[in-house]
Amino acid sequence: MKRKWESWIGILVSLCLSVTLLNCQVHAAQDDIVVQSNESAMVSYTVHVQKKGWIDNKFNGESAGTTGSSLRLEGLKIKVSNIRNYSGDIEYRSHVQTYGWETKWAKNGQLSGTQGQAKRLEAVQIRLTGELAQKYDVYYRVHSQTFGWLGWTKNGEKAGTAGYSKRLEAIQIMLVDKGHAAPGDTGYSYLSGDTGVSYQTHMQTYGWMTPVMNGNEAGVVGKSKRLESINIRLKNSMYQGNIEYQTHVQTYGWESDWKKNGENSGTQGQSKRLEAIKIRLTGEIAKKCDVYYRVHTQRFGWLGWAKNGEPAGSAGYSFRMEGIQVMVLPKNARTFTDTTAFMNKNEQGNISTNTDWMISQIKSSSNGSGTYINSAIDFSSVFQGNTKGIQCTYSWRNKTTGETGTIGTVAATESISWTPSISGQYTIMMTATDSDGKQGTKNLELKVSHGTIAKTDAFFTAHKGLISKAPENSIPAFRLAGQAGFDSIETDINETKDGVFVISHDSNLSSICGVNVAISDLTYAELSDYQRFHIIKGNNVGAYSYQELRIPRLEEFLDICAEYGCIPQLDTKNLNSFESIERLYQVLEDKKLQDKTIMTSFNNLYLQLLRGKNQNMELTYGIENVEATDIDWLKNYNVGISVNSKNLISGVKQEYLDAGININVYSVQSKETVGLLLERGIKSFTVDDVLWDE
Repeated sequence: MKRKWESWIGILVSLCLSVTLLNCQVHAAQDDIVVQSNESAMVSYTVHVQKKGWIDNKFNGESAGTTGSSLRLEGLKIKVSNIRNYSGDIEYRSHVQTYGWETKWAKNGQLSGTQGQAKRLEAVQIRLTGELAQKYDVYYRVHSQTFGWLGWTKNGEKAGTAGYSKRLEAIQIMLVDKGHAAPGDTGYSYLSGDTGVSYQTHMQTYGWMTPVMNGNEAGVVGKSKRLESINIRLKNSMYQGNIEYQTHVQTYGWESDWKKNGENSGTQGQSKRLEAIKIRLTGEIAKKCDVYYRVHTQRFGWLGWAKNGEPAGSAGYSFRMEGIQVMVLPKNARTFTDTTAFMNKNEQGNISTNTDWMISQIKSSSNGSGTYINSAIDFSSVFQGNTKGIQCTYSWRNKTTGETGTIGTVAATESISWTPSISGQYTIMMTATDSDGKQGTKNLELKVSHGTIAKTDAFFTAHKGLISKAPENSIPAFRLAGQAGFDSIETDINETKDGVFVISHDSNLSSICGVNVAISDLTYAELSDYQRFHIIKGNNVGAYSYQELRIPRLEEFLDICAEYGCIPQLDTKNLNSFESIERLYQVLEDKKLQDKTIMTSFNNLYLQLLRGKNQNMELTYGIENVEATDIDWLKNYNVGISVNSKNLISGVKQEYLDAGININVYSVQSKETVGLLLERGIKSFTVDDVLWDE
């Protein structure tokens, strides 16, 4: 009996243990589910940007594209990840210049828009399908030309503009749990020709002009014609409320009452000019939106932006309004740096009360906005009030070189002329001093270019290939550099575990391949597995296959250089022994390139070794600071220098040029810097993009 009871007890214990274990498994499974439920779905997206190509992926609300650069979005790709086992896709389509809305929706990383056609995206729609649509909302907003950031919208609704020929410049996309609040204001996400603000002007000679909408120019600019009357109305607003406006009329001053919703403000048939205007919103729309406006006025030209009832134009000068732009945008959607919107001559003429005054440039030889060829530039000031007794001192600072100078001092009503001696990014500083000794300052940013830069003006080397168009040190980057006509292509040499020379800027693959492994720890056979080791970062990375973005061999690079007639330039900073330098030289000798290759090293002993082997090979010493370099050693071994542009621009010493030492400047990013250094006697540049005028 004892044994039977023991058996029963054993069975009971076993059952208890089984139940306990089962409960543990259930809890463990439940815990796993909880963990999974805390995982957030992720949306990633990349855009094709004018001049820049495909940019790196952005995630969950990050801005993809540019703002303030006037560059259009041309293509869009979107993916979702971390979505567990939910069915469904993310789908999207674009409104494309010329073509309109795409008829088919792209999905899961497919291209929407165009590539290589120079067509702007103007609007987008994004939606989820299947279980994804039941679990999440997809929110998105766009940065549109003229209008800036528009409001957030979701789940297939339109964002951007249609009918205004305005480019998209940037986009943000987010996934949020179903029903959760939007990331920000949701007003005016899409403007389509019949939504927003419409305004019409009555002009001298012309009469009533055709109405325009949403930031477009109304009036007649450049014809010396006065604006005599205006009406403004909201169209298809999603909010309750009105738009109201009041004008400053010649002889009469400010009108006593505010007009609204299409009523005429000003005069007709009286030959009276409008001089200024105020515009405001009322009701619900005033809580949700801001109204922005600026005017083009006689003598002053386009003034800064005013908003929400502030005056725009002038008073006391007898200057006519000639044009106007009006926008209604989501609350706090834009911040304008230029807010000098109203000039009032009747206020007291001292610095403390002249809160709205600015420095401007006139009669300038311009090559684009804010860019000037080396010619005389005339500067003047514009003050809000009386300028009597105010003196203005103008000075300059070359932000590229750090050099400074004084232009001169004139009365506030006078202009002053200045001719920059060299190219660069300048800050023009004006210090105004009134009769009481009070002072104020204003700055103007100015870009002065060298003028046209010909391909033959200098020796141009592509830095790691044409990396503005393709990932660094990749076969596509090398081929594009050759096709662009570079004189030379620079690259970086590494050595595998079994002694094969390959191309990579870093000795570790984490930065370009996302795998934390040293090249020297891999055999070439292991490294050549392009499915595992391929470049995943860089411009336009999505335009090439894994195989095209594998780590190249040195011989492949040399063959591409030979194909396009480019001189190979090899940086040896990742080689750690004289034996490696010896083997590298042997490769060049075997291919009969020992006299047709530029060798760069930050180790002067490596350069001495190479000079001992070859008296004709071009050698370059990589340095950070020209001051630390021994000129006699450079002359003795016939070695040039390669120096970072940021450390050379103001530090080019004439003795290096007088000694006949070749100076190459690397990581040059702009034509302005090329122009400046050409003026300083530099003729060799390592660049990321084509910096000559084609």
